[in-house]
Amino acid sequence: MGVATLGRKRGGGRAPVPGSPEARRKAFLQVAVDQTMGCAGGTCLGCTVMGASGIPLRVCREGPVFASDELDWGPE
Repeated sequence: MGVATLGRKRGGGRAPVPGSPEARRKAFLQVAVDQTMGCAGGTCLGCTVMGASGIPLRVCREGPVFASDELDWGPE
């Protein structure tokens, strides 16, 4: 009979990287953005929305589903 070892699971204390699929799955609220996609390849930048970090996010490449804390919702 063995004794169970108490240990931490791999990555148990680390927060997922913002914008990663794992972070979006664990988000409190997910938002599906409907934006006109001109090229659907991310080259024309016609489908961008402003991210919370100040970097534009392409709906056709990084989205269309985002965690609510990834998007800039405008002035508060």
